[in-house]
Amino acid sequence: GAVVGSLYAANSWDLPTFLLIAAVALWRAWEWRLGAAVATAGVAVLVGAAVVAWLPFFVRYAPPEGLGAAALPAALRELPVLPSVLASIGVQTGERTSVGEYLTIFGVPYLFAVWLIGSGLVGGRRAGGGGRGSVSPAVAAGALLAGAAAVLLGAPVVLLCGLPLVGAVVLLGRDARREWSPRGIALALFALGFALSIVVELFFLRDLFDSRMNTLFKVYYQVWTLFAVGTALAMVTIWQEARPRWAARPVLAVAGVAAVAAVSVYPMVASEQWTEGFSGWRGLDGIAYLEQRAPGEGEAIHWLQRQAQPGDVVLEAAGCSYSGNSDVPYNRVSAFTGMAAIIGWGRNHQSQWRAGQPQFLAEIDPRAEDVRSLLADPHGALLERYGVDWLFVGRYETERQGNDCRAAGPYEGVGEAGYPGAGWELAFEAGDARIYRRTDAA
Repeated sequence: GAVVGSLYAANSWDLPTFLLIAAVALWRAWEWRLGAAVATAGVAVLVGAAVVAWLPFFVRYAPPEGLGAAALPAALRELPVLPSVLASIGVQTGERTSVGEYLTIFGVPYLFAVWLIGSGLVGGRRAGGGGRGSVSPAVAAGALLAGAAAVLLGAPVVLLCGLPLVGAVVLLGRDARREWSPRGIALALFALGFALSIVVELFFLRDLFDSRMNTLFKVYYQVWTLFAVGTALAMVTIWQEARPRWAARPVLAVAGVAAVAAVSVYPMVASEQWTEGFSGWRGLDGIAYLEQRAPGEGEAIHWLQRQAQPGDVVLEAAGCSYSGNSDVPYNRVSAFTGMAAIIGWGRNHQSQWRAGQPQFLAEIDPRAEDVRSLLADPHGALLERYGVDWLFVGRYETERQGNDCRAAGPYEGVGEAGYPGAGWELAFEAGDARIYRRTDAA
């Protein structure tokens, strides 16, 4: 189960989940007295399965290097792999997350995390037993360190998350030789979530924007999942341990109801807004809205989905990022059919993903110009260069949609009589959308 789980977990943003699976696998191997060799072999299988599953991505993706490895000391530049990794990590020196912002997102799980950790530290509760215990000096030392870092760096989240992180680690260390319980698993989940929250206050992965925007929200996805599962386990644990205290369970019941009510606000409000007051049916077909927004293009795209063969290339308008918001997006044909196009969303997307591949980065603007040339005259050397099989003519090829996407239409000659000329045959037509199939004469 751990190996299968790792196939999902070990991608670039689910690495925390994968590490947790690996840790649990190691722990169980130790509990079952399987020996160091067997435990190591099990973890090797776990890690190997994850790496193999994502090997095409690891091998082919070239991450942006930010300031570049050339800015590193000479001794580091000579090492394998490390220079690229170091150059891809940025240090956050700009705006920090405030306490209010963090608690707006994670306030409910934070409350139950502090409750669980506090009860363990104060009462000396353990996974399988009880007893009074004093707060470890490690808690005080960790609190001082987190406080100093928060003040010096101007990062209050370091203190907000550092204190419960230290407490969770102390409790996990105290119960290290006991079997995992719901309390122990919840503590591990919370600890990992707090650690990730601190990391993104200090560092980020460099990208086109050279900011922590993408790192923050993608890591927060993981924190949300870790906290959600941890909160469920924490509530069960607190309820079970609260039996001797007559007031604890009523307080927990009220807190639980309030928590469910609080986290239910967004899905209810957002559902009403996104469905425009539940005014119409919303299904799981992601392109069903084309039938209302652009019925002709919707029919043409569905037809092309059925007709296109693997490896086919479609010629359509060059696209712009986010343009057509709440409408049919640019590059709709390649996006909805899976066919290759000459260029996708150039700026902010292709330029972001190709930031570590300067040879491809330099092709973005020329490819957009090649699309313009090909749509104006779909014949000749460029047609062969890109191996175009299909030509799509619709609204973005024949009309200007405001001034937000200069790379798109209208393209010269597309609307003229006799277009596209010899070498092309009309394969499908619906409304204002037309699909042409390339013939040998092209």
